[in-house]
Amino acid sequence: MEISWTGERYVPWTGGRAIHYEHWQRYAFATLFASGKTVLDLACGEGYGSYTLAAKAGQVVGMDVDPAAIAHAQRYYSKANLSFLAGSVLAVPLAGEAIFDVIVCFEAIEHVDEQEQLLKEVKRLLKKDGVFIVSSPNKSLHADVQPIKNPFHKRELYGEELRRLISGYFPQVSFFGQRAVVGASIWPLNEPAHAVKKDYVDCRDGVFRLAGGDALEPMFFVAVASSRKPDAAIEHFLLDVDNDMDTVKDLKLEIAELKASTSWRITAWLRWLKNVFCAKKNTKPPGEPGESMRESP
Repeated sequence: MEISWTGERYVPWTGGRAIHYEHWQRYAFATLFASGKTVLDLACGEGYGSYTLAAKAGQVVGMDVDPAAIAHAQRYYSKANLSFLAGSVLAVPLAGEAIFDVIVCFEAIEHVDEQEQLLKEVKRLLKKDGVFIVSSPNKSLHADVQPIKNPFHKRELYGEELRRLISGYFPQVSFFGQRAVVGASIWPLNEPAHAVKKDYVDCRDGVFRLAGGDALEPMFFVAVASSRKPDAAIEHFLLDVDNDMDTVKDLKLEIAELKASTSWRITAWLRWLKNVFCAKKNTKPPGEPGESMRESP
């Protein structure tokens, strides 16, 4: 592979199951709006999502600020109706206005401070009755609880902040919550389903209990914005049909890859602890090479 897993930009060949669910579902959801359409995929990364959209869309352009990611996408994802270009979401290198029927921007708006400028570019390139689909992490479950600030995220948003931002540019906005969940399914085999009943189970102190739907806080927000009245709200499920799923094996893999991909977090923590300890004790912190991890006297 030409580009590697950094712990931030998603690549389809690594990471635990949750990150795959989250990223693939957003594009699967977007294909519901893309059939036969002209689509722009802003911050397309290594190209898997643009390629997914191209299976249903009439024409897809994937754009990313990283030339290496674009070179990778051009090499590995080839379709007659798919092209890639390098550029910034704040100044998309496409002349003209009202070019695209659909513009998607997944997990990128939090990477820029100039979020209003991003929206202006979307408005410039989107057709009058076009659809803009955007996702962003829920700040209350990301920045607010992470001990180390993600250096790639410039401005994470709470749900109401994202709503106000998007509503300032589009009169019709539908908001959705997204979260990877583990579950089971019962479905009719010999007749169509007449209704969908959802229940939730929660594990606290090692005991599983049925829980209300309000126990499910979104990990990510997804907004579908347009100048026209939206169709009926869509609820989308992405189901894993891997019969060989081994949660213990997956957990071990996720731990190993977390250690490898978040070295910047570990380094930052160690630097902080060392500075604090040395400032108080005026000596080396415990645990450095040649020392034990015992408490200092």
